[in-house]
Amino acid sequence: MSIRNLVLLGVVAIAAYWYYQNQYQLSRGTPLEQQWQQNAAALDKCVKQETTMAAAAGMAGVSMSLEDARAYCAGELGLYPEDGHWKKY
Repeated sequence: MSIRNLVLLGVVAIAAYWYYQNQYQLSRGTPLEQQWQQNAAALDKCVKQETTMAAAAGMAGVSMSLEDARAYCAGELGLYPEDGHWKKY
């Protein structure tokens, strides 16, 4: 293999590494940010289920507000709000 091919291979490897570190990784977010997104999605799913059940129960005279549902779900999932994110205990 010639020196020219080695240099070219090195440049391609460096460019691929740069892309991976600066574009691909940043688009996915850090593992902590991914966990916050999963926590928020789980909370939203639970709140949606609880409000649907509360609406059905509302016909029987029992109702739950959105804030109550959010507090209930946060307690059930072990989540708490901090710095604009839902974090796990």
